[in-house]
Amino acid sequence: MMLRKLQYSTSSAKHYDVIITGGGLIGSSMACAISKNPVLSSCSILLLENNPKKKWSLPPNFSNRTISINKRTQSFLNSIGAWDTIENSRQKNVRGMKVWSDSPDIAVSFRAEENSSNIISHIVENDLVINTVTELIEKEPNITIVDSNKVKEYSLPKGEEPVSVFLENGTEYKCNLLIGADGANSQVRKTIGCQYLSWSYDQMAIVGTVEVEDSVGTNDYAWQRFIPTGPVALLPLSDNLSSLVWSTTIEKAKSLLKLPEDSFVDALNTAFTEKFKGSSPIDYSSDLMKKALDFLQFTPSGDSIVSPPFVKNVLQGSRAAFPLSFGHSANYVGNQTALVGDSAHKVHPLAGQGVNLGFGDIICLISKLEEALSRGEKLGCKNALLAYETERQRANVPIMLGIDLVYRIYGSQNPALQVLTNLSWQVANNVSPIKKFLMQQAS
Repeated sequence: MMLRKLQYSTSSAKHYDVIITGGGLIGSSMACAISKNPVLSSCSILLLENNPKKKWSLPPNFSNRTISINKRTQSFLNSIGAWDTIENSRQKNVRGMKVWSDSPDIAVSFRAEENSSNIISHIVENDLVINTVTELIEKEPNITIVDSNKVKEYSLPKGEEPVSVFLENGTEYKCNLLIGADGANSQVRKTIGCQYLSWSYDQMAIVGTVEVEDSVGTNDYAWQRFIPTGPVALLPLSDNLSSLVWSTTIEKAKSLLKLPEDSFVDALNTAFTEKFKGSSPIDYSSDLMKKALDFLQFTPSGDSIVSPPFVKNVLQGSRAAFPLSFGHSANYVGNQTALVGDSAHKVHPLAGQGVNLGFGDIICLISKLEEALSRGEKLGCKNALLAYETERQRANVPIMLGIDLVYRIYGSQNPALQVLTNLSWQVANNVSPIKKFLMQQAS
């Protein structure tokens, strides 16, 4: 639904080639990528951010907001000049991962040796990436940053006239291309008027920083277990620290947050080690599949790391929680307007792919804009935006639905489905082509 147009004077409206709303991780990276692209570097860019600028320096303790960066995202950050700073500050290479449900013996396990780069992903603090990119864009002469000002309204044209952006303080800006990076509750998306499919998982994710006792001493494995109330994961931060992401029911999350630190640690270790009540058909079918795979000589590659590290304590003040939901916009574009990141899609964190989907949007949109300008078309032309929408929906939707399906399968108490799932785990971990494909998707 279009909002009522405000009666501001347009005579003094300043014009930019591109306006990006939302100065978070995706919005700031989008601005930086445009400015550093050889074809788009002449564009004037306005980055609008609601919140005031904060002075930031790398704190002694890790933040509880971390992201898993895959190879494509790492390559993108390198292309805009951000990766060296991030890598030299602090980040942790993930060289192995293990995902299981009832038993660590029925799991999908990857090792670095099975990956040509010897690295599956990188665990990095969200604030570190934002600050690094912000420092880069502050040095770009063609980028203007306006913070501490909220957008009142957007006015999207029907023809080729500029988009108008009105701030609450009465200022008006115009642009040839508006990019919405303003989050899951995107005002830009609402202005476009497209349908938005969404639902709540009725869960919360508890995040925090925990100290671990790793038997190997390198702590470079990512661990995730699916338990009846939801997945619980440990992501390595350093040799003795890990980032926790524990998805569970809202009631249980609230209860866990109230626990004293030692009781919380006990509950966390129990979540990783407790043997949940199974059923005879599940145990029998799993044993039968193991014997069949052994007979066919489908055996998993050697893996000396069997169980997750023991959690010793949780860092004081690091625990927090946020609600979990799914969201997807039927359209990623409007007239001279595009959505990126959470403005267009939102997924469950169990696969750690949300931010990578957002960076994928940036990479694709930059490519389509570059191609359009190289053909002599206008910035923000319909052909370029529709090509972006088509390519990204084809990439995003299968991943999003796959993540949602995994969540629902493991939340099911259907014995037949549980049997099928356990058998699938065993096949995936023992048959090399299937395992290689899954690893490629993870990294």
